[in-house]
Formats: sequence, structure tokens, C-alpha cells
Amino acid sequence: EQKRGGSVLLCSGTSGFAGTPGQTALAASAMAVVGMVRAAASELRRQGVRINCLVPTARTRLTEELPLFRTIRPDSLSAEHAAEVACFLLSDGALDVSGEVIGVAGGRTYAFRSSETPGLFEEGAALPLGRLSDRFREVLDG
Repeated sequence: EQKRGGSVLLCSGTSGFAGTPGQTALAASAMAVVGMVRAAASELRRQGVRINCLVPTARTRLTEELPLFRTIRPDSLSAEHAAEVACFLLSDGALDVSGEVIGVAGGRTYAFRSSETPGLFEEGAALPLGRLSDRFREVLDG
């Protein structure tokens, strides 16, 4: 109603990107957040609302006993690293950033990207199963 725009930041987890065993439900919900952010960004753009997703990897009370965190310095992968990126994404410094999925792991900040291969194209009728099987590597590798 005020037409002043704004910024929304949601958080997700790495399980959706990594396929961690035993975390199927967590992975599905993590990727649902990613899909929602990307769709909402295009829907909210007209209202001047930015929406992004932060995917932090941080040492917390919940993660400090995991093997990954046992071998690193206590000040590496801190929650403060993620907090700084979160504050930036919500600030006026990121007015042109929307629909992005940003990872942060200690001093590394990065964007998650989706990609597709050139794939396999055959004009006309569907490929018979045998031919598709013979050429499926083209779908995967491009």
C-alpha cells in the first residue's frame, strides 16, 4: 500500500544442493525455498520488492560436532560471516540484487547457478528406447 518497496531475505540449506544421505525431506524443503525466491523475485519486482536467499555454512551449536567443523579453526565458518552477507543483501547497497541464491562459507561468498546442457535434439518422432539409450550421454554431457 505504501509503494515503498523493500527487501526480503530467506535462508535455505546446502542439503538441497549436495544431496546429503538421510536428509531427503530437508533437501526438498531447501530447494522449495530456492524455487519460491526465484519465482517471487519476478512477481514482486513491479512493487519494488527484492527477495533473495542466503545459504550459509557456519559453525553453530547444531553443527560444531559434525566432521567438517571438527578440523577447522573455531573462527572459520562463523555465523558472523553469514550475518555480514545477510546485512548487505538487505541493505541499499544491494538494490539491484533480487532472485539470487547466495552461499557463504567463512570468507567465501558465492552465487548458486542452475545450468542446462545443450542436450540431444532429434526432429520428428520420439526416439526409440534403444537409440535414446545409445545417445543419452549427449543429454548429460551436452
